[in-house]
Amino acid sequence: MPNSASCGNYDLPSLNPAADVLPADLHAGRAYEEAAHIYSNHLKNPDGALPYRIKAFNVFKETDPQAAVRNMTLVVHRYREIGDFNRAARQLELLGGVHETQLCDRKAAMELYEVAADLYEKANMRGYASRPWLKVADIAALEGDYHKAITHYEAAAAEAIDSFLMTVGVREYLFKAGICYLATGDIVAARRALVDFRKMDPSFATQPELGLLSRLVDAMENKDEETFAHLVEEFGQANTLDDWKTTLLQVAQNTIFGEDDEEFV
Repeated sequence: MPNSASCGNYDLPSLNPAADVLPADLHAGRAYEEAAHIYSNHLKNPDGALPYRIKAFNVFKETDPQAAVRNMTLVVHRYREIGDFNRAARQLELLGGVHETQLCDRKAAMELYEVAADLYEKANMRGYASRPWLKVADIAALEGDYHKAITHYEAAAAEAIDSFLMTVGVREYLFKAGICYLATGDIVAARRALVDFRKMDPSFATQPELGLLSRLVDAMENKDEETFAHLVEEFGQANTLDDWKTTLLQVAQNTIFGEDDEEFV
């Protein structure tokens, strides 16, 4: 097989494994893309094109996200074509990340994460599938599909308990599920869910997250917006509330107390 530096009459850029840092500019990306084109179309070696497509993706994702998507989509297609679902799933996660953070297209990112999770499961790698499923849950909640998010958070919590994973992971999943219940505005369902959470993980009953959720449900039931806002502020001073939690708690407040939540989503 011809070496990577030269193949017939074609000059190809070297793929030195030690060269972790590549020049992040369009010229480098185009060079790798051209190398991939040579392998695929002139040498009829689509597998040989894959590392060049991946290198092009890594360069383009910061400078030209659409070009990055173009290259990684071809990589995913090839891995799926040859039945390498594990690698296809890993690349789909990266592709989803570009859609989510660079192209600001959460819905497209969610669809890619869903496919990645399905492929991990198809490859009998359920442990890896939880990562994109949680991404799906995060985005679904931000998109207003709270029940979809709840389903994935509760499944992640149950799987974590069954696998004897760290308690903090279970706490995080149940806390996020609880926030989503609040965002639905269904107080009865939210209160019932908190009872179920205690049964699922008895240790969660003693955690500040459960205490906050319980008091927030009370405030919602009593139509006490001032107490709701104070509880969130007080909790945030003693604990970390990331942007996702802050946003969804604001949505929950607006859902119950009647404010327009569009600016927060």
